[in-house]
Amino acid sequence: MKVRPKVSQEYEARQFTKVDAASVALWCNGVLAADNLNCMRLVTADGALRIVEYGDWVLQDEEGFYVCKQDEFDYLYEEVK
Repeated sequence: MKVRPKVSQEYEARQFTKVDAASVALWCNGVLAADNLNCMRLVTADGALRIVEYGDWVLQDEEGFYVCKQDEFDYLYEEVK
């Protein structure tokens, strides 16, 4: 789904879930953790290694990918219709 910050530009966003884990990992070049099947490792646009857990959102802008927790996502973004 496409979302945007409530004040600014649009981003592509996908939620990391049990059902969509493999497709989200492929989309953002994340690595599913072999030792913990409910998370993924992702290098973000700022070069940080982040652990993405079920329920987290991965957002993409022109600089790369970012991770956002559900509560932050709900507060900061709204769906583009």
